[in-house]
Amino acid sequence: MPEIAPVSYKHIPGELIGPFFPPLSLSISGLLRFNLAPFPVASDVDIPILSKDAPSTALTSAVLRAIQPPTVTALQDLLNGRLVKFATSVKISGASLPIEVVDVWATLMHVHRVRNSWESALRWMKGRGKRSGGHKDLCEGIHRSLRAAAWGDAVLGFDGADPVTSLAVYTSDAWLSDVHLAQMSTLISNQLYDDGKQDGVLIVGPLASKTIIDDHLRDTSHPWVAQLGKDLQEGRTKLVLGTALINNNHWISYAVDAQRQAIFIGDSLSNILPASVTHGLLSWVKRSTAADYGTDLFPCGVQTDGFSCGMFAINSLEHRISPAKVPLLDSASSITMARLRMLAQVLDIHLMTVWWLACRRLYRRLTNKQASANAMHGDSVRELEAEDDREGVPMIADSPKSAAGLEASELPTSPESGMEQFPDNNGTSIRTSEPPSEPGDLDEPSSPCVEPIDDARSSQSAESSEGDSGVPPHRRSPSLDGGELGITSFFWRIPRAQWLAQEVEASRKRRKEEEATREEREHDKQLAAQRKLAHVRGLANVRQKKHREKKKDEEIEAGLRDSDGKKVKKQMVGRMRT
Repeated sequence: MPEIAPVSYKHIPGELIGPFFPPLSLSISGLLRFNLAPFPVASDVDIPILSKDAPSTALTSAVLRAIQPPTVTALQDLLNGRLVKFATSVKISGASLPIEVVDVWATLMHVHRVRNSWESALRWMKGRGKRSGGHKDLCEGIHRSLRAAAWGDAVLGFDGADPVTSLAVYTSDAWLSDVHLAQMSTLISNQLYDDGKQDGVLIVGPLASKTIIDDHLRDTSHPWVAQLGKDLQEGRTKLVLGTALINNNHWISYAVDAQRQAIFIGDSLSNILPASVTHGLLSWVKRSTAADYGTDLFPCGVQTDGFSCGMFAINSLEHRISPAKVPLLDSASSITMARLRMLAQVLDIHLMTVWWLACRRLYRRLTNKQASANAMHGDSVRELEAEDDREGVPMIADSPKSAAGLEASELPTSPESGMEQFPDNNGTSIRTSEPPSEPGDLDEPSSPCVEPIDDARSSQSAESSEGDSGVPPHRRSPSLDGGELGITSFFWRIPRAQWLAQEVEASRKRRKEEEATREEREHDKQLAAQRKLAHVRGLANVRQKKHREKKKDEEIEAGLRDSDGKKVKKQMVGRMRT
């Protein structure tokens, strides 16, 4: 499945968003139900002609729906010719439309690609959801998340600004890119924190792994790589786990074990250690610790297709951390289950981050208004409210706002760290800050999601007034001073508590329904068995009755019974014979 760039309405007239184009804040399920104008694939449609004449009609939803767009090939010709001829209009189907219609058609084609990717994902889940009860439960949970996630958002809770559409690759038989491997590495790292196994273990993403492996090619090590080597030498880091790309088309897993002084490589297609990866890791370890490490194979499942190497690499890392809890992948069904599980977890983190950002922004607006109300007159307060209306402050009940619309100062900021942050798609794997030391940080009943996102553009004044508000509530220490923690956590916990209550109630209801269905099936089986037994007994009785009647007739003919069917005494039988 080719990667799809995020959709932008930058060059689209605002009056077309809603009637003609689906709003970016619309859910993915809403996008699939939206009445999107069809895009032709046949070649027997009108060919658009570029012109320098003035347009005869404005761009409205009614006009655009009445005129059939050109084919993809014709549209590409328009995009190329537009730059050369400096046209002002496009003539098609007897109408002369403004030249901006080319951007409208190009965006429409882009939206169709996004919707087609999610339609393919739903078809894929519909077929795989029938394999087992576990598959069905995961697919139902993903469907619930798709009804809440905005289709035009970027994936939040992870580094990078990849569109939500990229998540559709999980529900396909497509090769997983570094974006997905970085997301899954973050999930593993978060799970380490939740299980209390984070001490001395570091999960690195694909980009960080490439920097480590290519370290021997540089004259001086990257500061983050040098610090990691120092931590490895001094014992602060005992195990480094990650994934690496070889030959630009195959994912493998690796582990640098400081206690065993060995490097382990896991490859789902081969038992031969890749020279580029082993040489790079051995050179980095030698350069950082001056120790001679050995090499060995890493436990990994055997791949039988051409696209699941990423899942096998991630699975081998999970198996290394929890061998009893996570078995190695061994079948197509288990690979499908792993893909669905990863997608469900990524969507959970994304939705929880959307809630957190909305609550944080709402809190900032409330506190700013309160401070302004204490210091200014009512007219100034009304100006603030008018400013909010102009900016469109998202409320908790509103649809999630696109991440592109968030101000830089609204994004979470990274906690203070003693060393340089390394740019990677996997924020959790390269964070150098110490894990939360307070018990409340790990015992919080929340999704293991959001590591703070760096934002160098945020102003120092905003950060000084915000304090530690850039840290998500479930990753913050309860010992922080100030009133913001309480109210922010209050806003954040309300939807989470409601969501948990709904999930528990839905799970309880589902278990009751399954139990009732199971009891009904057992009752039907018992009735069927009883009917079958009665039928068999009836047939046996009929056969026995016929057998008795036949034997009785034979005894009457032999004189053993009289004409009434009564048995004749033996003495009488002897007299009758004589």
